[in-house]
Amino acid sequence: MSDFSCVITGAGDGEGPGGADALRASVESVLGQSLRGAEAVVVLAATAAPAVRTAARALADRAPGRVRLIRADPAVRTTGALRNAGLDAADGRYVLVLATGERLQLHACRNLWQAGERSRADLIAGRWSRITDEGGKEREPSWQGELYARSRTLSRFTEAPELVVRDALVTGFCLRREAARRHGLRYEEDLAHGEILFGPLAAAAVGRIALVRRLIVTGRAVPDRARDLAALVEAHRRVANTLLAHGLPELCEEREKAFARDHLVPLARTFPQLPAARRDRVAAAAARALTGSFRSDLPGLPPLERVAVSLLARGDAEGVLTAAYALSRPATVCAPLTTGTDSRVTWGGEESEGPGVDVTELGHQYRAFGDARLMNRLTRATVERGRLLLEGRLVLPGHSGPPGNPPRRDPGVPGPGRGARRRVPGR
Repeated sequence: MSDFSCVITGAGDGEGPGGADALRASVESVLGQSLRGAEAVVVLAATAAPAVRTAARALADRAPGRVRLIRADPAVRTTGALRNAGLDAADGRYVLVLATGERLQLHACRNLWQAGERSRADLIAGRWSRITDEGGKEREPSWQGELYARSRTLSRFTEAPELVVRDALVTGFCLRREAARRHGLRYEEDLAHGEILFGPLAAAAVGRIALVRRLIVTGRAVPDRARDLAALVEAHRRVANTLLAHGLPELCEEREKAFARDHLVPLARTFPQLPAARRDRVAAAAARALTGSFRSDLPGLPPLERVAVSLLARGDAEGVLTAAYALSRPATVCAPLTTGTDSRVTWGGEESEGPGVDVTELGHQYRAFGDARLMNRLTRATVERGRLLLEGRLVLPGHSGPPGNPPRRDPGVPGPGRGARRRVPGR
């Protein structure tokens, strides 16, 4: 029996980016561990590409005592099912699961093993980092700083709520193998991004948990939220149901806010980079995924993030695009604003579909008209008969205006927040 079994899957349905190089990088990180009793259990789907199968065989031939190759049954197709096959095959005292492309730090297994033996914990977790850009630059989630500020032992997961409020246990942790089997811990085979659910299920099932402040895993891929939003929402929903089943509605509410910050707001921020047709598709998919299962009016979110989440839930692609501009320019008035009789300011103006979102905290109502930064967007530029025709949109806040009389509008010029035509001579 080895000290550590590291399960790595290859080419399951829903597998993240990678291939032969990614598989090789993960296995090499296991072989390079300072704890020599670490083995790699590589589970290959029957549909794995020839290059992936060749790489796996070469690694197993090179280190026959430390790399075990498991060829899954053709019926085992999803990543969750492949991981379960790996859990069944593992014989290490501790078991850890890596996504293809994720890499263990040099002393990762040793640090986890020592913490487990010292604390007698069933789950031992440490920090991880993810790739943040195409250049391969990595960064740890900001919330990990407090969670792993010091090494400690917990008697129950509720002593460190961030373990289940955030997606802390998607990687970078191990389980005592006998505890995993005693509690029947398995990945949901029908769930893409099942690692989001598996970690909280494990934390809720086991007793003692050890946290180590060391970095354990690097190379985690950021999910394609525009493509996988429905799967991410479903995984989040199942975690929330788990928390409710344990009588923890307050943690469920905190997780709702965390999911919005970690997934929905970053998705909204990508809208300026997406083609218009894809923005429409993503917004429609978001409305389907979020309707009836997610609170979009989360009071704990900052106002502009609340706007973005609310518009995503409505499927308002144009509105989400505007919210994305506002998130990058928080001092700019990017949409019509309406001041109610109670002096509260709401986003969207009188023509907005659905209830307005309170953005009083932004303080636009205290800015004089001349000092307000108004968003303008050029929507068309053409030359007609020697003249340059520019068409665009200028936002005029409904709660403010130039000193004196209200601004005059020509009959052909729409009201605040809508397009306006102006002609200037071309050169």
